[in-house]
Amino acid sequence: MGMVPYTNESAKFEHLGGTTIPPGDTRMVDETLVPGYEPAGDKPAGAAEGGASDDGKDEQEKLLAAITAMLALNVPDIQAKLPELSDKELDALELAESGSEGKNRTTLLQAIATEKLGRVK
Repeated sequence: MGMVPYTNESAKFEHLGGTTIPPGDTRMVDETLVPGYEPAGDKPAGAAEGGASDDGKDEQEKLLAAITAMLALNVPDIQAKLPELSDKELDALELAESGSEGKNRTTLLQAIATEKLGRVK
């Protein structure tokens, strides 16, 4: 069971396991707690489920892969890419870096905070 970034896109607080997620925020949560989670082995072969749940799952997997790849870079390389990231990606990057498995590099966390402040209108 892995941790995945989950963004609360509703107008109300959401609770996943022991984590409270304010509206618009992203938190790292156990993948089994994400709405619509299905273990890989539970789908029959050839079963096609169209719609948003597959797209959402694919989107989260792509986001997680992109964040993981980015965290393998050094801080100056990551800092150069910060302006290109969406708010959701920036939140996920910050959570992954400061989370229990992250390196918790203060220079990177400060750069993320500065980028977020620069986006406030």
